[in-house]
Amino acid sequence: EVRPATGCADRGGPLYTYAEIIGANFTAVISDDGLEQPHVRLSDRFFYTSSAMVSSTMLVAQFPTEGPAILGLPLVLDVTVVNPDGQEALLESAYTIYPAPRLDEVAVASQSAKSVTLTLTGHAFYGSLHVTIGSTDEAFDVTTYDVTVDSPESATATFDYGLGKLDEPGWYPVTVSNEADCSGMLDLAYEVTGDLGFD
Repeated sequence: EVRPATGCADRGGPLYTYAEIIGANFTAVISDDGLEQPHVRLSDRFFYTSSAMVSSTMLVAQFPTEGPAILGLPLVLDVTVVNPDGQEALLESAYTIYPAPRLDEVAVASQSAKSVTLTLTGHAFYGSLHVTIGSTDEAFDVTTYDVTVDSPESATATFDYGLGKLDEPGWYPVTVSNEADCSGMLDLAYEVTGDLGFD
């Protein structure tokens, strides 16, 4: 297995993510050129990537993020470990690099005294999404219990006011995160008014 199985690609961020490759019979040999460790090959489009052998059951490898960050598309990689003697093992679709989502607009689709459904417009809504209204302080976050991704540019999220603490009128940021913990925030995106009668 590869853990974690996902990584984040953000423009202006690191050019690589790192993950552990867990398996068996990873071997290193000493040759005239020195210590030769197993290599890690990523899909057919890449040659070898940098890796370090921790033990016979674990390698640490780096995964390039430049493509997903620039294109805004997920990149699913097959991972092959090649020992110095040529023996190799393949794990298909082992690692997915997600671009960071971008949130451009938040609109209220429906609203009541107890819940609100928001329509989210942006970019790179891929995989499972997590949506939060509020600050980065967890005590003031309201997390969604129902997110539907309609397209990479559109999603809806329903919140229950009873699950959070949006009892202060004002403007709140909205943050969208994917399963690789890539996130995008839009400040002053959702307004709580004083006439909703929160419970």
